[in-house]
Amino acid sequence: MYNFIPIKFKTYCQYYFFKKLNSFDMCGRFEAKFDIPFPKSIWEIIDIPAPEMPDKVVEYKKKDVRPTNSILVIKKTADGLMYDTMKWGITVPLAAGKEFLMINSKTENIKIKTIWKNTLAKSPVLIPMTGFYEWKTEGKTKTPYKFTLKNHEIFFAAGYSRIEKDKKNPDAQIECTTIITTTGNALTRKIHPNDRSPVILTDTDIYNFLNEDINVKLSLCEPLPANAMSLTEESP
Repeated sequence: MYNFIPIKFKTYCQYYFFKKLNSFDMCGRFEAKFDIPFPKSIWEIIDIPAPEMPDKVVEYKKKDVRPTNSILVIKKTADGLMYDTMKWGITVPLAAGKEFLMINSKTENIKIKTIWKNTLAKSPVLIPMTGFYEWKTEGKTKTPYKFTLKNHEIFFAAGYSRIEKDKKNPDAQIECTTIITTTGNALTRKIHPNDRSPVILTDTDIYNFLNEDINVKLSLCEPLPANAMSLTEESP
């Protein structure tokens, strides 16, 4: 699963560079089987106030989630936490008017790229999931697997958001988000060939990811222990 989905590239060399630097990341499909608002018990366990829910997300019911879909997120505002919907994928410009869609953002790249470090510092988001998918390749056969958490029906991946122009309406702006990834654990490594995993935040890490400084945020972008996860052979 490519970290960046190429749309157009100026030259093959440019394509190869970005592919080499940013490819083979994880989380290009995930499951979101939940009703909103979430049960109050989830927020009580995390020990943060339940988010506000604007009218536009009341009817959100997305199950099999793909890049460019509108996905549910929880973001921090001046008035507290809020449910919102954002496009999955941040458009990143290249030379000569070309661009690519960043659906995943590697922790290692955020640490060295000021633009993404600043964006994470200002605009962290939680991306709720009930599972995420990866395909294991054996010869010409690709088998889908779903990862879930043993003790959490709903869990939260780390992400950040950015505002960009709406291509369908040049006079408007839309919020877009990307999922942060890190190295894998012993379970994800069985399926993913390049040792990657989305950053899944523990209950005790969620408040700090939303509220602490960038160094603390990045320190939380670590692999979840394998014994906290389950794996099943299952299609989206």
